[in-house]
Amino acid sequence: MSSPELWDIGLLAERSIEFRKHLDEIKRKINNIDFEWYPYDSLSNLHTLDRLLTGSNRSLENLAGGQPILDIGCADGDLALFLTSLGYKVSAVDNPITNYNSLRGLRMLNRELGEMVRIQVADLDDRFEPPETSYGLVFLLGVLYHLKNPYRMLELLARQTQYALISTTITAYAPGLYDTVVSTPIAYLADVYEINRDSTNYWLLSDAGFRRLL
Repeated sequence: MSSPELWDIGLLAERSIEFRKHLDEIKRKINNIDFEWYPYDSLSNLHTLDRLLTGSNRSLENLAGGQPILDIGCADGDLALFLTSLGYKVSAVDNPITNYNSLRGLRMLNRELGEMVRIQVADLDDRFEPPETSYGLVFLLGVLYHLKNPYRMLELLARQTQYALISTTITAYAPGLYDTVVSTPIAYLADVYEINRDSTNYWLLSDAGFRRLL
């Protein structure tokens, strides 16, 4: 494990900038790929967490508690690979059918970095069970609104992890309510292609709805 001063989420966020450069350099050296890399910076989530987490929750070591970490909906695995480089045992889970490049990006980066991350292929809507029986920390970032049954996922995490860091789309408005600001627990189930023309964007949750779900 890295030195204790790097367990603070703010310092981890800063260190992730160098790791991002390292990943970019690896990508530049790989020729003749027949897929596109995931276009968004997954590691920027650490900078968001730096603004949100307080007290003892700022310590990744406190949250993980020496147990494995799980990254659900991992894209190209940037976050999972970064945490593994710090000495954590990390599993990365995604579905090739809905993953941006069918998990080819994750597999290639993992291979280039020495098979650091345990990869699990899974349909999160079909009786998904994590590879370990328990975790210290789970990342579920930008996934909840893609799930047909987000409630089941949260029940599963409640059984199998001590802490979970979760992000999802939150709306202040709901279709049909026009310009009315939603302050009640709303979970709006979208029609096919209604949200960004993505058939897996199922849910628009209000802030109160998200808290109710939790």
